[in-house]
Amino acid sequence: MSKTFPALKSQRPVLTVLLATLCGAALVVIGAGSINAADADKATDATASASTSAPAGGGMGNMQGMGEMDHAAMGHDHAMTPEQMKELREKIPLYAVYTDEQIMANMARMPPDWWEDLSAAGIKGKVGLLVLGHGYSGGGNEQFREMLAPLGKKYPTTVAPGMAMMSGNHIQKALDTLTKEHGVKTVIVVPVEPGDDTSLIGQWRYILGMADEAPYLTVPRVKTDARLVMTKSPSTDPRMATILRDHALEVAKDPAKTRVVIVSHGPETVAANPGEIQRLLTSAEAIKASSKFTDVQVLSLQDDAIPEVRAANKAVLRAMIIDAKNSGEDVVIVPMILTRGGFHARLQKDLEGLDYTFANRGLIEHPAFQEWIAAAVKSASKG
Repeated sequence: MSKTFPALKSQRPVLTVLLATLCGAALVVIGAGSINAADADKATDATASASTSAPAGGGMGNMQGMGEMDHAAMGHDHAMTPEQMKELREKIPLYAVYTDEQIMANMARMPPDWWEDLSAAGIKGKVGLLVLGHGYSGGGNEQFREMLAPLGKKYPTTVAPGMAMMSGNHIQKALDTLTKEHGVKTVIVVPVEPGDDTSLIGQWRYILGMADEAPYLTVPRVKTDARLVMTKSPSTDPRMATILRDHALEVAKDPAKTRVVIVSHGPETVAANPGEIQRLLTSAEAIKASSKFTDVQVLSLQDDAIPEVRAANKAVLRAMIIDAKNSGEDVVIVPMILTRGGFHARLQKDLEGLDYTFANRGLIEHPAFQEWIAAAVKSASKG
């Protein structure tokens, strides 16, 4: 049973902080007034997989010139050893409560790792870009490639989306393409997923030789003579608040009567959630200061956490919407995630039956995201 604490009372428009404890997970909400948690006991089991709403591959079949997709590395056609199963259960809370069959089925639903060269053969340079992403469903991979394609005309650029849970082969191939075909000596690695301390970025850092331990399976690391420099993720950049604000304004009928709720994918573990919340709060405060919205609240859904944690967070999100409507406010839900796709679909399913407006956008669609990439590359190039 989840347990919530009433919000700290405050007059509008002063920001207040609500600290809710849900199945041991800390959740912070920025806003004013109280949250009615009457909906909390209505939570239903929620799917925790990062890509259960769409088949693997996310509609990648129409993409031209794309490198191979590594289905086997993602467990689609790969039988894991007992030792690998044990390691996954020790490192991933969700898998600790799964059977072998459930783990295999869960991994099979994830979009496969893939890589692609975005630059023509004639583009050479000592500095090149390797852009890493989660891997997406529901058209997200196409969005990822389309929005990053302009980089390939300016720098030698490869992309290597995928969680790399069982292999870093796609990252190795992307690196080899930069060094062998484009003459790159320094590779700027750009992780476009929000959150610098996530398990996903930790896995990439391990594969690239920048961390000692792998958050997922201990897979072979890449081998390269190139100098590797990784930028920070976009999570703390002020441009993200601008993007989220603009996405909310795009659909809000009357900002002065609208409460905004920013919802992120969130980390797998309870321990990592407070850091995620603090990053969201920074964006929320900036949005509040630059808009007329009545409230700006945040929630980390923890989409890949154990079902009980995710379901509890879902219940709080539903309660936020109900509270806003009871207060006579409109509600706009703004996803804090890179592309439109599986997460958007799951989130809308979680909120079925409620009255709200959904900002059906991904961060990467906004021009400010391109500005962030340019600034991150420029900063890393100086190092």
